[in-house]
Amino acid sequence: MGEKNNTEKMQILYCDIYGMGKIQKIKNKFVEWFDYNKYAEKICEYNIRSVLANYYSGKELTIEEEDIIKQYIFFSSNFYAGKAEGPDLNDLRLKSCFGSGNFDLEELQLIKEIYENSQKQNNQDKICKRQ
Repeated sequence: MGEKNNTEKMQILYCDIYGMGKIQKIKNKFVEWFDYNKYAEKICEYNIRSVLANYYSGKELTIEEEDIIKQYIFFSSNFYAGKAEGPDLNDLRLKSCFGSGNFDLEELQLIKEIYENSQKQNNQDKICKRQ
């Protein structure tokens, strides 16, 4: 069920991303800040869903795919919580580019599981290199 749901959402995102029609205008981040953030959010979610699709199919994740998951975990949290004034524009841009997405609870648990597995593997690799 999760794999089918992920595939359907990826198709919708693909259509949204390429159907925006204003990609050149959106690339001008300073003029169309809001539109660019919406575009970045869709790209971020699509990238994470592609990692989930590879995970569902049993493929071994690459370092880049693990980095996408790590960035999502970090930037989807309140990494700016220490700032009394809250997030600034740069923080919101980082969250849009790396920590956004419309995921249900099952998908969020899977993302967390992928992250924890990659952390365990990295720790084991470090231990093996020391010995």
